[in-house]
Amino acid sequence: MTGWLLSGFADEAYTGFADQLRFFADLGLERIDVRHFERDGQRCSIAESTAGERELLARQLRGSGFFCQCVATPVGKAPVDGDLAVQQRQLANGLAAALEFDCPAVRVFGFQPRSASDHPACVANLARLCEQALRDAPGVLLLLENERGVFGETPGQILEALESVDSDNLGYVCDPANFAVVGIDPPGAVRQLQSHIAALHVKDRGAHGGMVLPGQGQCNWPRILTDLAAGAGSIELSLEPHLDVAERHFGSTTPEGFVAAKSALESILPGRGCAAAT
Repeated sequence: MTGWLLSGFADEAYTGFADQLRFFADLGLERIDVRHFERDGQRCSIAESTAGERELLARQLRGSGFFCQCVATPVGKAPVDGDLAVQQRQLANGLAAALEFDCPAVRVFGFQPRSASDHPACVANLARLCEQALRDAPGVLLLLENERGVFGETPGQILEALESVDSDNLGYVCDPANFAVVGIDPPGAVRQLQSHIAALHVKDRGAHGGMVLPGQGQCNWPRILTDLAAGAGSIELSLEPHLDVAERHFGSTTPEGFVAAKSALESILPGRGCAAAT
């Protein structure tokens, strides 16, 4: 029977990392995706973190008994012809965080092409990121996410990226709502990519735009989860509700909305076999 490993992005509800951990502990969770923390009262990406900040965050993780499921960076959500050194510096911080947190994965994107003629350049950039990760953080998996406006927007592009890079340290994290945004049938995309999926981000696109509770929108989460449940092993589900703000580079959800999203997801899980712990 498939086991559901539930995590999420607590930074949608709270900026302070201690507040994120307390919030998830109150929700009965022991897994978290680390994306933002607070620096001098401002939201800061883990990709811009310092060694001292990562050490403090790691102490808070261990002290709270949390497992970091993924370090979520914005690496690759940038023009393919931009300064790759900037992306590599951000990835270096993300990889260092993964090592500090004993985390198995770092989220990346496939770069923004100007046209299909840029796809080979996107593949080349991803290959260089994989080489960097293999050198600096062996055993850490880079998870490519599908996103509008980047190479990896469609199932075909995800498959092209994975097959062309052909690296054991490049995997795939599926966001069905991002497929819905660009007019692609989410259950069909998940079936096409199922053998490559390492984790899924859980949000649901409403019929008229914006995000709604999981199971109430265009993604057809009950169908997706039923299809996934036919497989074996455990599947990582990361709540990313985006109920209040759903922009390309930022999403937010009130604590109450996050509680409702978790409840909605649990109500449609086949077998209701949700495992919060590692």
